[in-house]
Amino acid sequence: MYRKIVFTIVVFITFLLSLFSGRLLFAGYGSGVCGGATEYICEFTTDDNGNTTQTCHCSDGSGGGTCGPGTYRCNRGCCDIGSGTPVENDPPPTDCDPYRVNCPPGTVRSNQVASSACVSKGLYNDCGSGGNAQVKGSCCSEKEFPGGCEEVCGYKKGGSYVCRQECEEPSYVCNGWTLTTYRCIPVIPPVTINYSLINSTSALGCTVTSGYVGKTANNTVRVSAATPNTFSGNNLNDVRVWFGNSPTTISAFNSTASQALVANNKFGIVVKKVAGVWSDIYAPSKYTSGSTTAGSDIQSWVKIGTIGTGQRGIIKGRNGRSLASISNVSVTVGGTNTTFTFDISFYNNESGISGYETALSGKYNIHGAGRYGTADIIWTPSTKSVVLDLTAPTNDSLSFSYVGGTKVDLAWAFTDTDPDTGGNSLIKVIGNAAIDRAGKVNGPISNLTSPQTIDYVLGSGGNGPNVFTGTPNLWVDSSRTSRSQRIDVKLNEGGSLNFFLYAFDKACNATRSSVILPLGEPWLITKAGVAYSKGGSAFTMQDLAYTSQTERLSNDTYWSLPFAFYKYDAELSTEVLASGSNLLNELIRATQIKSGRILNKADSNNKVGYWFDSLSERAQKQMDKSPTTFSKVTITGDLTLPTDSRSTSITDGTNTCTAANNCIVEVAGNLVANIGFVCDARTLFLVTGTTTIHPDLTASSSRYGCMFVNKGNVNITAGSYKSAGATYPKYDIVNSFVISDGIITLDSGDSGLEPKDGLKIVGSLIGFNNEGSRSVVLDRSLTLMDANSFPSAAIHFDNRYVNFGALFFGGNVEGYKSEVGFKPL
Repeated sequence: MYRKIVFTIVVFITFLLSLFSGRLLFAGYGSGVCGGATEYICEFTTDDNGNTTQTCHCSDGSGGGTCGPGTYRCNRGCCDIGSGTPVENDPPPTDCDPYRVNCPPGTVRSNQVASSACVSKGLYNDCGSGGNAQVKGSCCSEKEFPGGCEEVCGYKKGGSYVCRQECEEPSYVCNGWTLTTYRCIPVIPPVTINYSLINSTSALGCTVTSGYVGKTANNTVRVSAATPNTFSGNNLNDVRVWFGNSPTTISAFNSTASQALVANNKFGIVVKKVAGVWSDIYAPSKYTSGSTTAGSDIQSWVKIGTIGTGQRGIIKGRNGRSLASISNVSVTVGGTNTTFTFDISFYNNESGISGYETALSGKYNIHGAGRYGTADIIWTPSTKSVVLDLTAPTNDSLSFSYVGGTKVDLAWAFTDTDPDTGGNSLIKVIGNAAIDRAGKVNGPISNLTSPQTIDYVLGSGGNGPNVFTGTPNLWVDSSRTSRSQRIDVKLNEGGSLNFFLYAFDKACNATRSSVILPLGEPWLITKAGVAYSKGGSAFTMQDLAYTSQTERLSNDTYWSLPFAFYKYDAELSTEVLASGSNLLNELIRATQIKSGRILNKADSNNKVGYWFDSLSERAQKQMDKSPTTFSKVTITGDLTLPTDSRSTSITDGTNTCTAANNCIVEVAGNLVANIGFVCDARTLFLVTGTTTIHPDLTASSSRYGCMFVNKGNVNITAGSYKSAGATYPKYDIVNSFVISDGIITLDSGDSGLEPKDGLKIVGSLIGFNNEGSRSVVLDRSLTLMDANSFPSAAIHFDNRYVNFGALFFGGNVEGYKSEVGFKPL
């Protein structure tokens, strides 16, 4: 089937599309101007200031004309938008009449009134102002014309069609036309919208990207809508502002209905005259008066307040909670224009109120309309817009991984979607660090990722309004959504650092995230051995990965039998000697490590030096009972045991320790055991002053060993450095059982070395400091990397000291302490 229609459907379709665009196109058969079948095309564009310019031309580029700002093309040339009056010196009228479209001057064709109807005649029907106009469209029926002829219809000046037959080949011809009825409405004067954004800088120092409205920065938008006081003999009755697309044309006002939006991205505000005076403020609602059933669209405008300074009303969201605050509402009548001004602020989680709901983030075109008399509502096409972003960036991940030595990778990822473009809205991610818990050095640290920040002083990063723009910061990264920062914690050890990050988007919404990094935190494990601290002690235990329950901490022989230590042991509890609480009904892992306990035993340590005095007295009694089995060396001052010396070399000039006897060494002053001291006899040191042990301190066989009972403090130093050239820490060895009425300190050491030595005790450490502070102090720490796989100290019990206890002190001994806490699981 074939037909040829010169006046094409493009006129109808293009015009309909133009009603919803800021750039309108019209086309017609331009026989009077363009000649032949050439189409005549008109378009207009509107700039940001609301100025409209129309241009017409033939489809081949010839002919045409332009109507300037504030005018439109009518059948009398270029006419003023407000009055429809022809403008002098503008181009003459042409056959193309796109703006009037058979509507009278001062009106334009608006929405379709009724469905298209099929008619047999194809003439336009003119109408008066505010009436209807009809437009002929495509064929609505067809008829075969005998003899192979067809009818061709062309457009003729004056509004009628001239048709002729062309007999070429059989074809179908139109038997009727579609006639569509539209509304002719007055060209209402445009409303000029302007706005300003208040507080463009956030509390953290971030300045908002132009046109963005955030949770705190630019959250208040000051809007003004200006329009003429009168039009076509009618006074201005109300002024309207709408945020978003498809503004409502409803004009029902209600003072009693509940106010709630249909959706949280469809809202506006109206100021209205009451008895000729500008007074009441209205917001849209999905409810009608007396109804609790929500409509699918806006039902009416509901009064929310009156004009004046301060807060004047609340726009409520679809759930009936506060969505936006309307403040400082004024109407100013000056000269020929009326200006409506108000502030709108959007509620969010940083507004400091409860029971709010949030407007949907997105781009909002701001429309304006003025109503004159009872005329239809005609919204001025929007030339202003804001981007509402009430969503802060999302922290997808923030974690650290150890690289080795003192270096760690801090990985972060944030996302934030731009409500306008749909792309990434992040503009900055800023990182800083401060001391979370004090260690030994506490700064500085360095960011090794470009751009580098070297020797960053902990806690010196920007805070408050200096976060965004201030210096120094540990790092600043622009626009990136994820990254890994390599941090060198340098000499810091022990304690922990708090790394905190701020992520900012274009609206200056900020998300703060943080992660705590332990800096080689000291921790210890025990296996049957005792680490008792009267003043308490707390260690953060590490979860060690292992493939079998007999996987050693390393391949070093001192982790092997008979004093084996496995990674599995790091999950086990240690001994509980005594507890005054009957709530400790069961001991966890008691079967594996043979734990025991004494319940409700009174505290015997009720005076300073109790255990030194008590155990010294017991040792003397044992020696008095069997003097031939004991050797006693008495040192009236200090005693220093030389490097690589032995128990059997200790003498007071009269008496000497021997391997055959139980040896008691009484030291009235301080005792120092230097590196390499070997216990080659059963040796008990009773020391009044301070004992200092420089590892290693070992025993020559399982028959021999050393016990230290001290009235003063005990310090176990770093000893000689063993880990040089190793890829993991080596361990100093102290083979002894230590009891002190003072403080037992495992000293730090190997500063600046990598890796650092750990400490293994074969025996136990029991401290009874009576001053209320911790009596076992773990100052020995490993490097950052090693501390997550190795304990700073490991204590393994050796059964020989049970036998030594019976030999030196005899029989049973009172329970040590009424409440004892050890390594938690």
